[in-house]
Amino acid sequence: DGIVEVAQSERLTNEIVNLASGEQKTLREVTDEICKNLGAESIDLGKSDPITKKTLGDIKKITSLTNWKPTISFEEGIKRTINFYCK
Repeated sequence: DGIVEVAQSERLTNEIVNLASGEQKTLREVTDEICKNLGAESIDLGKSDPITKKTLGDIKKITSLTNWKPTISFEEGIKRTINFYCK
């Protein structure tokens, strides 16, 4: 529903927004979730700072300009994305 909200909102014309879960995740958490859904072993990413530092897809802009809020968890979003591309 986020993409539909962006496409239909006049307030978002020429705006750049993030569609994300709003949850902080490390790169390791992201890759582990992807591997889990693919039935693959975890990827060795080493121990560098970007691997352990949490990042956030900031959704403040889209939530302030529209009524959109994430309704799908990060985990469910990864699962659905993988299922879409693996069809």
